[in-house]
Amino acid sequence: MLLDDQGNEITNFTVSDYPVVIDNNKSKEWKDLFILSGGKYHTMKFDGKKYPSNPSVQAELKIIPGDGLPSALNFVNEPYPWFKF
Repeated sequence: MLLDDQGNEITNFTVSDYPVVIDNNKSKEWKDLFILSGGKYHTMKFDGKKYPSNPSVQAELKIIPGDGLPSALNFVNEPYPWFKF
């Protein structure tokens, strides 16, 4: 679930896994997200109100994201990360 700074729900993601990678590219002024679903990363783009809720039906990445991009919910490498973007 993604919340705004007031605790209001923006998007409740389904069939998703961690980590969530935060891209530098933006859609409608919000950063694109790469969300793992079914063992593959999918690109999630903000539409001005919310992100799509089901990553598995979004465009699949052909590479594993990385190269210094921040990730949220990366429990293996960062047990308690805090992000604001």
